[in-house]
Amino acid sequence: MKHFATNVFDKLIGKSERFSSCLSEIGRTRSRIQQIELGHFTPPPQQPKARFMNLDPTLRWGQMVSYHLGQVHFQSRPNVTTSRMNEKLGWVRGYRDDLAIWNRSHSVMQASMKFINLHGLCAGSADQLRI
Repeated sequence: MKHFATNVFDKLIGKSERFSSCLSEIGRTRSRIQQIELGHFTPPPQQPKARFMNLDPTLRWGQMVSYHLGQVHFQSRPNVTTSRMNEKLGWVRGYRDDLAIWNRSHSVMQASMKFINLHGLCAGSADQLRI
């Protein structure tokens, strides 16, 4: 069932040009910032195999960076100027809406999988899950 869910997620989101370009940016960002003062903002490594089963850390990273970009004075980046943060991670702003959609979609998939693991799958499962 987990493979089915990830295949559906892949068809809905994984084939989109926006998602592919975001993943490409994440890969480039990883190599650009991991050994500089922004190292603690390094994205998680990409999983080429079963990437949709391992997407949660990447989506959380995107949401976290998006949040930090909106905070001018933040304790977790005392040695990082706003201009430096924008230079290296500002591209994430362009994906804020997408990240929110992808996170919601991923949450639905995760909640569905949790429900199915606990209760199984039967004719009334969709109605029970809605409640």
